[in-house]
Order: sequence, then C-alpha cells, then structure tokens
Amino acid sequence: MKKTIWLSILMIILAAAATGRAYDDGDFQLWLHAKTSGKITDVLSVKVEEEIRYGDDASQLCDEETLLLGVCRVTDWLKVGLGCRFVQERKEKTVVSPKTAPDGTVTYSAVGSGDHYWQNEKRPTADLVFGNNFAGWGLEDRVRFEWRMKDDGKNDYLRFRNRIKVKSPLRLTELKIRPYAAWEAFYEDKDELSGWDKLDRHRFYLGATAKLSDRIKSGFYYLLQRDRAGDDWKQAHVAGVEIAASF
Repeated sequence: MKKTIWLSILMIILAAAATGRAYDDGDFQLWLHAKTSGKITDVLSVKVEEEIRYGDDASQLCDEETLLLGVCRVTDWLKVGLGCRFVQERKEKTVVSPKTAPDGTVTYSAVGSGDHYWQNEKRPTADLVFGNNFAGWGLEDRVRFEWRMKDDGKNDYLRFRNRIKVKSPLRLTELKIRPYAAWEAFYEDKDELSGWDKLDRHRFYLGATAKLSDRIKSGFYYLLQRDRAGDDWKQAHVAGVEIAASF
C-alpha cells in the first residue's frame, strides 16, 4: 500500500513537469519549503519558514524567501500572525557598467557574462487565519496582508491574498496521509494597475500532508499558478515539497 502511494506521488510530479513544458508561456518549477515552529505560551508561538524555488524547468534557482512570524491563537477558530518576509528574486536583465569618455560621452558595457541580477524585497506581513472542522473536513481561510518594499526604485504597495483550503477527513496508512485542495487569489494595489487588473494572480493546489513523527510533518503538492499578462494570462506548473518541525 505504501509503495503504491509513493509511486502515485512520483507520477503526479512527472505529469506536472510534462504538462508545464507543453505550454509556450508555461514553466515547470520545483519549490522546496521548510519550516519550524515553537510554542512560547499556550497561545503564543513563533515560526520560521524558508523557501527555495527553481524555475526554467526546475534547472535554475530563481527565488529564495525567509519568513519570520509570531502567531497568537485568539480563539479555537482564529489565529493572528505578524512578521516579515525577506525575498531575493532573480531578474533576467543584462548587467552593465557605465564608462565616461574624455569628451563626456557615456557608454555601457556588459559586466562579464552577467545576464541577471537579484532583486531584494522586504514584506511586512499580517495574517488572519480562520479555521474549523465540519464532519471531519477541515476548512481554513487565510487572509494575508503584505506591504511590498522592493529595491527597484518604485513605490511600495499593499498586496492582499486570500487562500481557502479544504482538508479531507481521510488519514491514509500509518503516516496519516491527508489530501487537501486550495485556491488563493492575489490583489495588488499598484499605481499602474486599475480595476480588475489588480486581481493579477491565482493559485490552485492539490496536495497531501503526512505525519512522520509526533513533531515532524511532510507534504507534497501540485500547484497551477496563473499570472495576468496584459489582456492574457500566463501559467506555471509547480511541484512542491514541504517539511515542518514543531517544538
């Protein structure tokens, strides 16, 4: 039974990769996510998350993110989180160096073989997480506010995210594998966007979590990401792997 489940996981990931290459505007990506959390009191805890993303058919490091978050359990169905995410994102652009001639003419030349740079960003983050169980099904609604502070010289702006997640009541094998599905919408309050153009990203998840021990959990998922590109949409297909430890 266990071999069948892990073989199915492998087939899902391979299918996602094949699908990603079939789209001209698509890309297959691999996201690796690790997190640890620890209780301070019965209602207060801290969380550290690290995520590394590989794009261009999972061949190139394209994004690294670290999240530091404090969480307060207000009630059995509401948690509030405050923290900050630190991001380094690869941007494809030739890196050049200016040179001024004696007559004042300025010319630019490429720096070595540089064809990219790393954009840094800080994101102060606030979470409202609503959750409850109904007949064994888990329902979670995470409302996230992010203040995006990029080093690109543009104005900072607010991004609103809403993720709805449904967890199956199933607990398969001794690993307690639990399937889930989720949808997340992104709304960016950028100056250059207006109306519905600000609703510029959607993510659709299918995945499962597994309990490796009392304190360690793992998970995998397939994610379809759709990003607005003018009047059209571009897609990315993602295979994700997660590991989490609690103390």
